Amino acid sequence: MRVFERLQYLASIGLLATGYYGEAKLMGDMVYALMLLIVIGTWREGIRFSQLPFVIAFIVFTLFRWLTGFSLHLLLLTGTLFAIYSRIVFGEGDYSKFKPSGKFRVGYRDFKTKEFGNDCSVFYPAADDGSGNFGVPFLPYGANNIKGLLNVVTLSYPQFKPLANIIVSSFEAISVPVYRNANIGLSKLQPVVFSHGLSGQRNIYSALFMEMASCGYCVFSISHNDRSADYTPSAGLYDPNVPTYTYDVKRLQVTIRENEV
Repeated sequence: MRVFERLQYLASIGLLATGYYGEAKLMGDMVYALMLLIVIGTWREGIRFSQLPFVIAFIVFTLFRWLTGFSLHLLLLTGTLFAIYSRIVFGEGDYSKFKPSGKFRVGYRDFKTKEFGNDCSVFYPAADDGSGNFGVPFLPYGANNIKGLLNVVTLSYPQFKPLANIIVSSFEAISVPVYRNANIGLSKLQPVVFSHGLSGQRNIYSALFMEMASCGYCVFSISHNDRSADYTPSAGLYDPNVPTYTYDVKRLQVTIRENEV
C-alpha cells in the first residue's frame, strides 16, 4: 500500500478545504505539509504515471500562489480528483484490480537453466491447499531492472530520464500475487514457453501468465541473454549503444534465443 500517496490526496483535500473557509495561515501550512509529503513520497515510493496530473497541478498551484497571491483551487481540485479516481478504478499500479478468470490458484517457481544460465519464471496451476508463500517481486533484480529500463529511455528520450527515474522507481515495490513453491494442482500440465520483447524481463507479462496458469497452463517465461532484456545477471544491463534494430543484431539475437529455448 502506497501510504504517502494516500496522505498526499488527504492533505490536498485539507488544503482545498482551508482555502474554501478562508483560513489563509492554515492554508500556507498545508501547502508546506503537502510539499513535504510529495518529496518524501517520491523518495520512498516513486510517482506513478496517474499521479502526474495531481503533482503537476500542485506545482502550478503553488507557483501561481507565490507569484500572484491567488490560488487556482479548481486546478488542484481537478488534479486531485483525477488521481483519486484513477487509483480507485485502476488500483495503485499493482495487481490489486486484476483477477484471473480461471479456477486455479497460481503457483510460482523460478530456476536457472544449466546450459546457457538463463533465469526462468514458471507460473502454474496450484493446488487449493494453502501451500506456498504469497507474493514475488515484479522486478526480479530490483534496482538493476530499473537501471536497465532507464537505459532504454535514454536511447530514445534522454531528456526525460530524470522524470522516468521517478516513475520507474515505483515498480520496485510491486509484488505479483502468486504463491511461490505452492503444490501443483494438476497431474498433467500443458506447457507454454514465452519470450519477452525488447527491454523486457521474465516477469513483465505476469498478468497474462497468471491468467493462463489459472486456466490450467504451465508458463515458462525466460529472461534472454541476448542483450534485449533490461537486465540479466549474465548479460548485464540493457546497452543503449547496441544498434538493436539492425538486421545483423536481430539475426544474432534470434539465434541466441533459438538456442536458449
